[in-house]
Amino acid sequence: SEPTDIPYYYDYPELQDAPVGGLRHHQAEEFCDWDGGRILPTEAQWEKAAKGPYPENTLWPWGDDYPTCEQANFRECYLQNYWGRPMQVDTLPAGISYYGLYHVVGNAKEWVSDYFGESYYASSPETDPLGPDAGEMHSIRSGYYDFDLPSSIIGPMYNVSFRLACTDNHSDYSGIGFRCARHAY
Repeated sequence: SEPTDIPYYYDYPELQDAPVGGLRHHQAEEFCDWDGGRILPTEAQWEKAAKGPYPENTLWPWGDDYPTCEQANFRECYLQNYWGRPMQVDTLPAGISYYGLYHVVGNAKEWVSDYFGESYYASSPETDPLGPDAGEMHSIRSGYYDFDLPSSIIGPMYNVSFRLACTDNHSDYSGIGFRCARHAY
């Protein structure tokens, strides 16, 4: 059956190819399952897709240089270019990841399947960690279009290792999107 209770925000032609936002974690999971039995990626899968093959340990999909507006959609970029919203998913090819993913930094925060554990990765398995077994919040990866461009603040924030926690009852989901992954068979 079709996913239930999913808001329809995309009545505007200019947003038809933008990331879907405004969904709660369970709605994103439901959509992925409905769309061919896919899943939300784990944090580890998401980060590998953003960084590239091991032993890559870069801050950004393109290396360690801070993002430019040709690579990522952040606040300074949209103020400069007057778009002020998520961009189409196939834009900014200069920011594409090793595996061909667009916008793994900036544009939309993304739900992943894991529950959030502040210190989980300090003692997690080295190979394909699945996150904590339970929790009250789920993990979110990436920055989004209304964050400051990382080069304008101190430190490499909002890079491919950046993570947030969010409850499924959060009051504003407009900047949170998702991407579905396929099961490995």
